[in-house]
This record gives sequence, structure tokens and C-alpha cells, in this order.
Amino acid sequence: MGLTAHQNFAEVLLIEFNKRFAPNKTFDAINSGLDYGLAVMQNNTPTATGELITSEDASMISNTEGEMHADAEYAGHVNGGTSRMAPQPFFDKGVEAATQKIIDNCNSL
Repeated sequence: MGLTAHQNFAEVLLIEFNKRFAPNKTFDAINSGLDYGLAVMQNNTPTATGELITSEDASMISNTEGEMHADAEYAGHVNGGTSRMAPQPFFDKGVEAATQKIIDNCNSL
């Protein structure tokens, strides 16, 4: 019987980089990327009633993890579309913008 171990070391490397070379800079790079992504998301959110845009937020969960969300019940339907409505990918655009901004921020450390 063979054994296989698979481990993603990205978080370990990021933590070590942060401790040795750029204390707090990686946190700031991720946090500012999330803020930028939230702004892009809200800029692309359709606003019929305002409920959707007020349900959106982005925040840090840990030193290496962030979260973006739109909590309105119908957010997924607006973002992905339905059989009677074309997609309006406000959420996807925000996440993509946040991801790219975080990469750009980390590249400039």
C-alpha cells in the first residue's frame, strides 16, 4: 500500500515572507486589494432598490485570508443570470479586481 501526501505551501511561504522581510506589508497588500475589489464590485452592482449594494462587504479573516461577499438573497441570480435575465457579473468583476490588485501590491513589496 502506497502513501501520498499533498500540501499547498503557499500560506506557509507567505507567512514566512511576512515575518522575515515585510512585517505587516502583506496584510496591507491584501487588505487594500480587498478594498479596491469592493469598490469595483459596488461600482458594477445594479441598483434597483439598493438592497444588493448594501449587502456587499469585504474584510480580512486572518493575516493571509480575505473575504468578499454579497448577502442579498438574489445576489447569485443577478451575478450569474437566470433563464430570463442576462448575467450582470458585478461580484465576479470585484473578485477579479481584488485578486489582480493583491498580486500587483505584492509584486511591489
